[in-house]
Amino acid sequence: MKLFLFCLIGYFLFAEPIRHEMHLQDDTLTYYVDLPNTEKSMPLVLVVEGSYCDNTGPQSILRLHEVIGNSFASVSIGMTTLERRGVDGDDIDVAKYHAFNTPTQRLLDHIELVHHLRLHPPESWNGQLFILGGSEGGPIAIKLSKDTEPSACVALVGCGDQTFKEYIWQSLSQAPVWRHFYMMCNGDMPFTRKAYEKHVAQMKSNPVSDQFWYGQTYLYWADALDQCEMDAFLQLKCPVFVVAGTKDLECPSTDRLIAQAKEQNQDVTYLRVDGMGHDVLNPQWEVMPKILEFLTDKTMQ
Repeated sequence: MKLFLFCLIGYFLFAEPIRHEMHLQDDTLTYYVDLPNTEKSMPLVLVVEGSYCDNTGPQSILRLHEVIGNSFASVSIGMTTLERRGVDGDDIDVAKYHAFNTPTQRLLDHIELVHHLRLHPPESWNGQLFILGGSEGGPIAIKLSKDTEPSACVALVGCGDQTFKEYIWQSLSQAPVWRHFYMMCNGDMPFTRKAYEKHVAQMKSNPVSDQFWYGQTYLYWADALDQCEMDAFLQLKCPVFVVAGTKDLECPSTDRLIAQAKEQNQDVTYLRVDGMGHDVLNPQWEVMPKILEFLTDKTMQ
């Protein structure tokens, strides 16, 4: 009910996303800034999406604005997002997208965006920056926060003390029988840890962007599988809000990392939602109102 109310209020405050371009040495990237229709200055939240890519290829980050933009507007917080390389609204170069789609490239591009925003601040932005990331975007948001020192960081169902390779193995080994059968028919299911390690090694030795496994390119996996956000998380100086669901495979790993952070007196708020899986934005879990409350509390008065 609270989330519905936030969205309803935000509907009347929220403007259409404004498209901007960021010119880098090797490319021009598109980003969007959404600011509520008010006269006062306000913070910005930089939202980093997960590893979404459906069977027809990538989609624009604009779809994310439709889901959560109004919620931020309802509490007078602007929102900014960055398109991936090869994507500019409905104009999508699928080959280019896959040639650059790795977590490391996404992190570097978001670091460039933060620097760009600080050099070219949007009108009505008061200079205060929040960073929010979900799923794959969670680790990126954490590393981005370590490097750019925002006022606060939010990590949704994408935070733990293990490598991505371990998470993917858990996903494969704990998949239901019907999914095992489906993947076996498609010829891409390593049934043993030995077979999995062999396949990982093959992808690392051949990191190309035109061969796919488990929904992503070999290039993506070669970059992503050894990544871990634990060290960056434990170095964060800003307040952090972490959300995990007890039915998400990452939850035990998140529990361990949060325990380490609290042992060193880190400013961490942990929302552990009983029964929730990876669907953190489903209104039934009432996570968004808690995110808004956390960010509003950190807003400069």
